Amino acid sequence: MTTAQINARIDAGIKSLGDEALSSVGYSPTKAVRALWGFASRNARNPKSLRALLDKLEEDGSQSAHAEAVDWESKIAEGPLIIERALLELGIQSHTPSGVSDEELLYRAHREKMVERGLL
Repeated sequence: MTTAQINARIDAGIKSLGDEALSSVGYSPTKAVRALWGFASRNARNPKSLRALLDKLEEDGSQSAHAEAVDWESKIAEGPLIIERALLELGIQSHTPSGVSDEELLYRAHREKMVERGLL
């Protein structure tokens, strides 16, 4: 079998998250590309089927990435409030000598990582 090489440029954050997701289901990036190209070659005479799959992938990707980013941002924002409520219920007074709470610093760190990964 003669092989060919494919080079593609994608966002580094998407690649990193995609590699992790593919790995979690036992796929390498190469195996995933082979599966897509295999589907395309099997459906060469049925372009509607190929177009439907690609459109679905594009649609799902754009909607879920945005929804996931919004969901994560709201969870990160909610975290400090949960901790603050728990401390109050336990009668523990939070102390923030620098003027910025630990929760705010953690929120900023999480948000920064999400921006770096292209999730926000």
